Amino acid sequence: MQKKKLRFTIQAKSIIFIYVLVILLVEVAMAYFSLVSSSSNRQQYKDIASSLAGTVAATVDTQKAHDLIEEVKLIYENSETKPRNDEWGSDAWNAYVEQFTTLEESQNYKDLINFLQKVERANSHEIDCIYITFVDIENENCIYVADGDLVDPCPIGSIDEMNEDAKAAIRKDPANGFPASIVDYADFGQLVTAGKPIYHNDEVIGYMATDISLKVIRAHQAGNIIQLFIYTMSTALVVSVFALIISQFGIIKPLKGLTKIASSYDSSNLEKTRKEFSKINTTVNDEIGDLGRSLVKMEEDVSNKIDELTKTNEQLIQSQQENVRITVLANSDALTGLYNKIAYTSDENLINDQIKEGKMQHFGIAMIDLNYLKMINDDFGHVEGDQALIRLGKLIQKTFVHSPAYRIGGDEFVVILKEKDYENAEALIQNFNDEVSSPLNNDESQLTKTVSAALGYSTFNPSQDTCVEDVFKRADILMYSQKKNMKKQSS
Repeated sequence: MQKKKLRFTIQAKSIIFIYVLVILLVEVAMAYFSLVSSSSNRQQYKDIASSLAGTVAATVDTQKAHDLIEEVKLIYENSETKPRNDEWGSDAWNAYVEQFTTLEESQNYKDLINFLQKVERANSHEIDCIYITFVDIENENCIYVADGDLVDPCPIGSIDEMNEDAKAAIRKDPANGFPASIVDYADFGQLVTAGKPIYHNDEVIGYMATDISLKVIRAHQAGNIIQLFIYTMSTALVVSVFALIISQFGIIKPLKGLTKIASSYDSSNLEKTRKEFSKINTTVNDEIGDLGRSLVKMEEDVSNKIDELTKTNEQLIQSQQENVRITVLANSDALTGLYNKIAYTSDENLINDQIKEGKMQHFGIAMIDLNYLKMINDDFGHVEGDQALIRLGKLIQKTFVHSPAYRIGGDEFVVILKEKDYENAEALIQNFNDEVSSPLNNDESQLTKTVSAALGYSTFNPSQDTCVEDVFKRADILMYSQKKNMKKQSS
């Protein structure tokens, strides 16, 4: 007797083919989305952590931070034992942190905690906690000074071990801060941690650090992926059932139509290709129409999920942009619109790093000082004095269009000449000197209508200069020399 062969009908083959194809596409799409989304979110969170830390470090009351850090540092240095937070709750740890309890009643501590908690509440959808620390690099310790965590703050004086990235950065230059990195803690899970230096009198006294938990965004991503899988698999089942009915009346043509749509998929234009199924004619009242409506429904569900994820990503980007805007404001002089002393110090540190690495060859420093500001304020009022500063700021921007300009003091301005301005420095400085004048030669009333300023300029010499300050000092001396000459000429 001849053995009967197993036979598959066209309907069965169609169902199997469609179901397997959908599963493969879903798996590939979910794998691709997971990889891309994970990498993008990690970088975005690193940028957000660094931006937030830098913004808050620039706006905190540095005098209060300095005073509190000094008090904590004194107790810490005089402690015989220094147990870290991995001994949390032990007798030694309790005895150690108890030494700092009196500081919790100080006004500086209360004010700083209140400030940090306000920042944390304003950014609660992003940051897990924000805190002030200082480091003992010799013992590789990071000591808490004020923790703004709203739920479970670390006690003042408590100690964490520094991660490897932070150790390397601080040892190289304390001004580097803690580079944004992802750290995996047994108790808290994965955190994005970053720290920026807090300056007091141009010295780094500590660090403003932020922790952002990846737990929430990952849970949200996981939920979306599961829902996407369920929706897609459910729709695949519906498609398979309808395929059995459609095959009775003509399965070849519908398959060609679906194949054409699938082949039009373009990963570089998802906004277009994820809506291709909506073009199917769903008004036909038969099995093909039913299939078309099912595919459109599937596409809508998937599209909605993609829109949700896109919205989440846009919210993160908007928050980052707002942080960038705050940073710009923190680095701008409110009166003249030029960069301020904070921005100058930051750029000075960057250039110093390049000098140390042997990467900086050419730049110049122009030191500019407004003449007669006190006379203008005394004779015409501070409003006119402010206008004189504004006029000088505009003249500086007009002259040195390719270089950053800063107002670093009341009547003191600095320009770091680069690129075209550096190459044409002599002509630009001459143009600037032609624009400024000494109003006292004519009439004191001209003080409120003209600009009188002295300028000193010096260039970086790699063979003798070790930092920006060396160039700055020479430019400052030349500026004061010109100021004396201008006063002699006007007398």
